[in-house]
Amino acid sequence: MKKLFLLIYPAASLTINAQQSIANSNNKIIPDKYFEIGIVLLVAWLAINFIMKFLKTLLDNRIKYKMIEKGVSEEMVEKVLFTDKTEAKHLAYKWFLLLAGLALGLFIISILPQGIFSIGIVLLTTALSHLAFYNYLKRQETK
Repeated sequence: MKKLFLLIYPAASLTINAQQSIANSNNKIIPDKYFEIGIVLLVAWLAINFIMKFLKTLLDNRIKYKMIEKGVSEEMVEKVLFTDKTEAKHLAYKWFLLLAGLALGLFIISILPQGIFSIGIVLLTTALSHLAFYNYLKRQETK
């Protein structure tokens, strides 16, 4: 019995070492589960945003038709429901700057990978794009 134990023990310890070395072979600073959580949150945010925009459009149209049925002038309906065209332009420019900053950050970390600092680089470029949009709005107010 002791001889059998002495033969099985080294084989068992080798398999245990093999399993430990496989688990440590990734050597990732940020585990994949954090990216998976981020992707799920992003998809959920996009879905909720889409649903909210759809409902807003649907309800605005219902209010518009009810106001027209009541005899309210069309000019008043437009003032109540429709946003200014400059706001739509500002929103489009804001999203352009935000996505351009994000793309620049991802481009930088693809060229110069910095490990954990990669997240900081992406956040910095995104923050700089928000700063650029803020400066754009300031210049628009002075005109």
